[in-house]
Amino acid sequence: MHFVCSNDLIAAMIRYGDLHSNAIACCRPGMPVWSGRRRRSGLRYQDMAFHEGNLYAVPIGGDLIVHEVTEDSETGEPQVSPGKQGE
Repeated sequence: MHFVCSNDLIAAMIRYGDLHSNAIACCRPGMPVWSGRRRRSGLRYQDMAFHEGNLYAVPIGGDLIVHEVTEDSETGEPQVSPGKQGE
């Protein structure tokens, strides 16, 4: 697992057993559970960081992937977009 933190959000990169897929789970301090999981098949991230409200991830041998972090309007839990190639 790999963790990164912003002022009010924690993200964890979780590798699956085959090591060829990742999930990103998020939580806010005080939340009882993690949420916002998205699986990225075929990409194995080597690092990630928060910047200006987005989560940036670097896959091994690939280009930067940008995940938008939003908030569920009903629960307030963080949600992570599937990601798109960064510019």
